[in-house]
Amino acid sequence: MRDTDNKRLVDGGILARVLATSPNQVRRLEKEGAIPSYRVGSQVRFDVQEVLDALRAKGKRAEVRSA
Repeated sequence: MRDTDNKRLVDGGILARVLATSPNQVRRLEKEGAIPSYRVGSQVRFDVQEVLDALRAKGKRAEVRSA
């Protein structure tokens, strides 16, 4: 389990806006294991920097939009 104490976690909708994609695409990437996620109770949350790093490491385009 990852430590979430010092993380700024966002939901899939916010992550989708940051990545200029759809919430469905974010869910697909999470289910495929392409991006890291955290379970907070029954909800899924994402650390934006970790997601960007993971996408860049996998050679995926990581376009960032200002929130």
